Amino acid sequence: MHSMVFMQFKKFVIKEFGHGPWIKISQETGFDNLHSSIGQTYPDGDFFRLFSKTVEKLGLEKEVALEKFGTSITPFLLQFYEPPTSWGLFDFLEVVETEIHKAVRHTTPYADPAQLIVKRLDKTRIEIFYDSPRGIPWFGLGIIKGLIDHFDDQEARVDLKHLGGLNYLYTISK
Repeated sequence: MHSMVFMQFKKFVIKEFGHGPWIKISQETGFDNLHSSIGQTYPDGDFFRLFSKTVEKLGLEKEVALEKFGTSITPFLLQFYEPPTSWGLFDFLEVVETEIHKAVRHTTPYADPAQLIVKRLDKTRIEIFYDSPRGIPWFGLGIIKGLIDHFDDQEARVDLKHLGGLNYLYTISK
């Protein structure tokens, strides 16, 4: 998992729950000296250990916490790929895999963002097929909701459907 995910998770926990809970959780999991190096990656298990302890200590539901974290990280992610001002939500979603995830894989060889297949069905619907061994589609759901906010697309709605195994389908409609 990319180091920036760890750093943004730390910021999310501190913002939502305070510095005290973060200190306790990070000490218990060995992440009290967490720092980020650009392009550094950590084993996924490290993040999941930190995340699991966080939801346990704070009494959160895993899916809800992942979604909220996804929404909170969206402005940070948009710093790396600022869409043209003429673009709308669907225009941006169409290039997530082909431009953004492709660039991440190229610049950070050990980074492994989810594989997405994006299909624009018509002017009012787009589907995104999610496939990742991490099995955290609620994080992506939060990012999509963050993008809806960013593009101020009041009409957009997103649904998440489990297709079986680690495969999910997001349907964004207006």
